[in-house]
Amino acid sequence: MNKKNDEIMKNSAEISSVAKRIVEVLTSFGVAAEVFDVCEGPTVMRVKIMLSPGAMYSQVMELRENLRRALEVKSLRIEAPIPGEEYVGIEVPKQEHDKVSFVDTVLPAVSQCIIQRDKFNTLPIVIGKGVNDKTILSDLASLPHLIVGGASGQGKSEFLHTLICGLIASRSPDDVQFLITDSKRDEYSQYKGLPHLIEPVITDSSRIISALHWAVAETEKRLKMFAKASVRNIADFNSRGSMPQGYIFDDEWLDESDESLPKGVPYIVIVIDDFSGLMENVRGEIEQNITLLTGRARVAGIHLVLVTQRSDADVLPETILFNVPGRIAFKTISSSDSESILDDTGAEDLIGKGDCLFRRKDGIICRAQAPYIGDAEIEAIIAEVTRKWGDRCFE
Repeated sequence: MNKKNDEIMKNSAEISSVAKRIVEVLTSFGVAAEVFDVCEGPTVMRVKIMLSPGAMYSQVMELRENLRRALEVKSLRIEAPIPGEEYVGIEVPKQEHDKVSFVDTVLPAVSQCIIQRDKFNTLPIVIGKGVNDKTILSDLASLPHLIVGGASGQGKSEFLHTLICGLIASRSPDDVQFLITDSKRDEYSQYKGLPHLIEPVITDSSRIISALHWAVAETEKRLKMFAKASVRNIADFNSRGSMPQGYIFDDEWLDESDESLPKGVPYIVIVIDDFSGLMENVRGEIEQNITLLTGRARVAGIHLVLVTQRSDADVLPETILFNVPGRIAFKTISSSDSESILDDTGAEDLIGKGDCLFRRKDGIICRAQAPYIGDAEIEAIIAEVTRKWGDRCFE
């Protein structure tokens, strides 16, 4: 065991006990290994194991249940190897979990993007705190679409609230606007009157279909604008000049002169909650419009977030999955559900309560504890943005 790890273990009896027990179990089954490093996240500790020459990653994977029983934990996840490294990562739940709050995690991250004028995080979203306790930040504009799946009560709705509140706290209605569907009729009621809404929260399935039709038409309209301005995408189009307040979502101004073009257009985020319910009831029109949007809307600055409790092929067909590389899986009931969301297993071994796996657009999967935001915080943020841009609100 190296000197660095000796120093880490002196600081935590729990870490020392877990690491020692892992090595003992592996050794007892003929897998020679030593602890290279240990890091702690809010929910789990990850023990990095260096295997001796001749030992195979598959041997460690086969001992997962033995390790779980020896450590007396309900779940245990193994990365063999850790992406980009030669070590095996064994993630073990901590006895006490640290809180990851919206105020302490999301707000500092999105505020820093504003201060630094970070062009790589146009629509910054905080996934959570990773196993190394560092904030995992992504950009919805580059994902460019996102599926959020997992069993009921595992943290999907809380994550969506942090995503929306992080964006409205850091971006004006001229930067980003939302279409939010709430078929359950109670999850997003707090956002009534939010100035970033294109229209009030949509609760009727027929209106959801109409909104998707509008989004497809808006995509086509924007692509025509970009062609007329001789630019390739929304970023190039908006860099032509500062955006005036009050972009009009119709075709009245789109005449033959260059002067008819607006200086810029806002990004649009479409949040569809209970996507599985919509696919059950109005599959044909929903699938057709979602497929069109996921395939063409990225350059237009229109991005989808699909939230689903079910994740089988009827809900997430290949036509949709192919164009949605961004995936977040909260705890799933089975490995097959995890496979549907992430194209990999592992979400079935999560702890729950905001513990999630994020598949980046490059395919690498990382674990995070998603932030939590309470109703009082949501209301405070909405009150503040309404104070700034109240004249843009729907009644």
